[in-house]
Amino acid sequence: LANLKMGEFEAAIADFDKAVEFEPNSPFAYFNRGNAHRNAGNFDNAVEDYTRAIELDAKYELAYVNRAQAYAQKGTIDMCKADCAKVQEMENQHAITLAKDLLKTIKPEKKKKKKPKA
Repeated sequence: LANLKMGEFEAAIADFDKAVEFEPNSPFAYFNRGNAHRNAGNFDNAVEDYTRAIELDAKYELAYVNRAQAYAQKGTIDMCKADCAKVQEMENQHAITLAKDLLKTIKPEKKKKKKPKA
């Protein structure tokens, strides 16, 4: 976690690779590696790791929140909204607040204007 907190994301990813190898059934190892990937801008890898954390612990609210953030950062807004909706069904008020705050930052998609036919 030290490398992640110091902003050394590639080193943190390497550390969490070892954690995943050592404890492949730990949702926390995948969650933390997902955080490192997301902070490094590797949003697809982050989504994969958060998804694996959720597969291992379906009630891991913060994994849903962080996956929603990664989806938002990569522009997959529908998936972001789906994860936020899932979090709002859970009991963790902190996670619910985070999900609601994330939804407030998402700009509504503009509808494309149809060009008049010539």
